[in-house]
Amino acid sequence: MPSGLARADPFVEIMAPSEATAKMNAILSGRRGQILGFDTRDGWSGWDCVRALMPESEIGDLIIEIRSATAGVGSFGFKFRPHG
Repeated sequence: MPSGLARADPFVEIMAPSEATAKMNAILSGRRGQILGFDTRDGWSGWDCVRALMPESEIGDLIIEIRSATAGVGSFGFKFRPHG
């Protein structure tokens, strides 16, 4: 890896109905994700936001699994977070 680039793992946020939070935790764990926590989604009654660090190689088809587990309503976003 070039010395000017920092190694980074994507910081992932999954938004899903509260009844699917346990499924989201299982999906993240199964994809080598490190769950950082979850909280209610601001302004969305009955929804949670699950936060995790996940290897980039595990993100490619993550949306398929999220949508399947949430009847098509779950979503996610990610950004890169540098390692220390």
